[in-house]
Amino acid sequence: MDDPNDDADVQAVRTAEDAAPRRPLPVSIAVVLVMVLAGFGVLEGVLVLLARYDETTVAAGLVMAVSLAGAAGILLSLLLGAVAAAVWRGSRAARILVTVFAAAALLLDVITIAGSPADLWWTNLDAVFYLFVIVALWAGRRTAAFFRQGLRARAAVAAAS
Repeated sequence: MDDPNDDADVQAVRTAEDAAPRRPLPVSIAVVLVMVLAGFGVLEGVLVLLARYDETTVAAGLVMAVSLAGAAGILLSLLLGAVAAAVWRGSRAARILVTVFAAAALLLDVITIAGSPADLWWTNLDAVFYLFVIVALWAGRRTAAFFRQGLRARAAVAAAS
């Protein structure tokens, strides 16, 4: 049976979706970049875990420390990817958390670049990516509007459905 209220509900959802601000392109790029960086972080954590079997690591008695570092890297990278997914939906808290993660990673990259005698071009690239993420999540009026009004519009869509 057709319920005449169904059409009104569908129309209310469409109106609320139209009222939601579109995600700015820099925010979309930043979230995809964070997801890629999180994927590389998981890969790096796995490689660190595998380093626990290295003879020099075993001889130095660092198996537990290397194992914990690898596991922590994997878990933090997975957490960063999950939080980035919330940024995609316009979560203010996730935006702040991703910014804190990106700032910490940027600081570690700067320390690595300053203290490393070798040419670590990938660390420089990593630092540039994290700097872009921070700027993209906080610069511009459209970005502010997306995080401010996006949650209200999505709540209206959820309430209407």
